[in-house]
Amino acid sequence: MNLRDIFENNLEEQKKIELLKKKSVLVPDWSKLRRSYDPEKHKIVRDYRGRPNRTLEDGTIENATRYRFGLEKLLVSRMAGFMFTIPVKRVYPELPKEATEDQRKRRSEIIHAIEQVYKLARLDNENLNRAKQFFASCEMFTLWYTTGSPHSKYGFPSQHKFKCKTYSPMDNNTKLFPLFDDTGDMIAMSIEYRNVENSQSVTYFETYTKDKHYKWHTTQDGWVAEEPKDISSYGKIPGVYMYRTEPLFGSDLDYIRQTLEYKMSENSDTISDNAAPILATAGKITGLEKRSDSKRVVSCENGGKVEYVTWDQGVESTKFHFEQMLDMYFMLAQLPNISASKMMNLSNVSYESRQLLFADAHMKVGQESGDWLEFLDREFSLVKQFLKEAHQEWAKDIDAIDCDHVITPYIQDDKKASIETLMRANGDKPLMSQKTAIQHLGMSDDADAEIAQIQAEEAAQPAQNDDLSNMYIAK
Repeated sequence: MNLRDIFENNLEEQKKIELLKKKSVLVPDWSKLRRSYDPEKHKIVRDYRGRPNRTLEDGTIENATRYRFGLEKLLVSRMAGFMFTIPVKRVYPELPKEATEDQRKRRSEIIHAIEQVYKLARLDNENLNRAKQFFASCEMFTLWYTTGSPHSKYGFPSQHKFKCKTYSPMDNNTKLFPLFDDTGDMIAMSIEYRNVENSQSVTYFETYTKDKHYKWHTTQDGWVAEEPKDISSYGKIPGVYMYRTEPLFGSDLDYIRQTLEYKMSENSDTISDNAAPILATAGKITGLEKRSDSKRVVSCENGGKVEYVTWDQGVESTKFHFEQMLDMYFMLAQLPNISASKMMNLSNVSYESRQLLFADAHMKVGQESGDWLEFLDREFSLVKQFLKEAHQEWAKDIDAIDCDHVITPYIQDDKKASIETLMRANGDKPLMSQKTAIQHLGMSDDADAEIAQIQAEEAAQPAQNDDLSNMYIAK
């Protein structure tokens, strides 16, 4: 589709929005995905046929147990954590040896500015949040924009701050409509959302192209267009979009979770029905004598008796079934079950053993990383374009700056194992000075004074030992 056909043919506003809503990609509907993701939307909550409430003899309604397990939500959180708990690392290639000192200085300034943009926009935290949105709703769009706030935090006087905001269908009433051309390049990105203003719901529709920002809002008479705004001269849509055609939690996982909910709910009702002991009698009861507040004596005819009958539940089979299905859920999801109870059973395993335990999760991160690396590369290009416009002196040099994004799958850090590995690679030689070690520990405010104190104590130690030896010999 050509944008000129939309904006240059004097179409009605309603018709323009209809054309912009022709989504170019197939993404699962969030309203359907939410039925699995949100525990309150699970089938068992309103299934009164499969899990009917009971009416007792006195007319009291006894509600059936309805357990809801948010395994999809936990799965999404775990996947985001495995990918981005360790922040994404940007590795910048070195300049060739023949580069001048000015070139090296300029490159260092540009890299510092880029890293400051990421830091001040809190991209490490943003990656975790948008990973959850992407894995849950299958699409998300991060919009970059500027705010008029003069500062010098990028290493140069700037009139603007660069910030970002991520949109996804998980946001209340938000819909995304990407539009691609025949070559697969995104030519427009539209966002529809609702706000409450003066106790009334107002729907907004915004469209971003490489040079314009269009905006509409609803009134009683329909859509009303606001004045379009220029998007500087970036030459790019000021945002990055990513989508997937299948959810992280498929129908096979949904079935396992649903079975767990029903089986646990049924077992809970069975326990409630049979937990109270039953008083069984044999023969005729001839008398009841109360000896004290807590003891009673029951008299029966010959051969009669009174006893409590308790239910002997087969708990092991129920427990085994539940644990097996839960393990199957995480196995099919390619993520380990790292609950506290599971981790306690591991005891004190080595760092190498933990790596093997997380091998499946690391493979899953590797499978998902491809789309994310492409997404981060496009975002990096956009950040450079922002800086080029903000600091014209870098226009010739900033395009030459490149980086490789490194996504490191999470594993619990083991500093002892890391140090031992590095020591072996270094020929069992020290890896840092005593001063650096003291600074890294952080328990002393003055590393130099601490070293001087240590040296003084070490110098006094032999003299103290000699005195003790002389005292022992003298005795």
